[in-house]
Amino acid sequence: MPPWGFCIKVPGEERAPGTWTETFGMPVFHVMGFSVTGRVLNGPEGDGVPEAVVTLNNQIKVKTKADGSFRLENITTGTYTIHAQKEHLYFETVTIKIAPNTPQLADIIATGFDSFSLKLLYE
Repeated sequence: MPPWGFCIKVPGEERAPGTWTETFGMPVFHVMGFSVTGRVLNGPEGDGVPEAVVTLNNQIKVKTKADGSFRLENITTGTYTIHAQKEHLYFETVTIKIAPNTPQLADIIATGFDSFSLKLLYE
C-alpha cells in the first residue's frame, strides 16, 4: 500500500483547494470536488443540442458545446436536480445522484418540440 492516504474535504475545514497536509506523518491530498460530463440530445438516438443551458439545482449553469456535450466542475457527492433549456425544445427536470465513480451522466433527451420546431423540421 502506498505511504499516503486519501480523504474528502470536511465541511468547515479551512484548507486551500487540492492541498497536501500531513496526517500521522503521512501526506494526505484533500479533494475539493470533481468533474462530471453529460450530453443533451434532441431525441433518444438524436443529435447533440448546441448552446443548451444545463442547470444544476437552479444554481450552476453551463452551456453545451456544438456536439451537445457539457462539463460540470467542482461537484461534490450528492443528489441534484438537473434541467436543460433550449428554445423550441422541452426537457423534463430529473433528479440524479452524482458521485466520483459516475463521471458520465445519463443523456438528457428532449421530450418534446413546439409547433415552430416541427414546422422547421418538415419544410
